[in-house]
Amino acid sequence: MRKERKIINTNIRLNLCDEQDRQAWEYLQTMDREKYKSYTRAVVVALNDYFSREYRNEADPYLETREKEDAFSGKSGNSCPGWSERICPDGYSEESDGNACTVCKRIGRRN
Repeated sequence: MRKERKIINTNIRLNLCDEQDRQAWEYLQTMDREKYKSYTRAVVVALNDYFSREYRNEADPYLETREKEDAFSGKSGNSCPGWSERICPDGYSEESDGNACTVCKRIGRRN
């Protein structure tokens, strides 16, 4: 049995003399066809990602700043790569599941 579909057609006009339009066109031409089977899928994912981030930032103006700080603190060398940001007493981060850090081997705190 076929899934019900309600399709809306729209056109996108890209001006290749405009840098942003040209870059969008190049992304569409070089996108991973295994991941995005069509322009429609790529555009839907991009629009949803962009606007969900925009609306989150409107609701929480400091969200982007906190995300950048979190990314920076993860690269500062104070935590083990790939672990949560909770820090063991020895200064290394605990595993995300609350088990011992692989560096200091202390038992992690559980939520």
